[in-house]
Amino acid sequence: SNGYNNGDIDFLKQLLTSKSIEDGDVVCKSSKYYFIENGYASYNNGYTSITTKGLNAAKEVRIPRGKKTY
Repeated sequence: SNGYNNGDIDFLKQLLTSKSIEDGDVVCKSSKYYFIENGYASYNNGYTSITTKGLNAAKEVRIPRGKKTY
């Protein structure tokens, strides 16, 4: 196990495919809060975006994005 639950993985995929996610569109609120609190995502004016730390986590768990794997 990589320490991430399904909500975390779904949210990470959502972060990778969206420049920023509006509060109402977040797939997993608990994952959003966890990611923000731990520096994997940033929050500004109702929108959540991935950070460099979040991109590195995506590489670590090998999240596929199109033909490229992060």
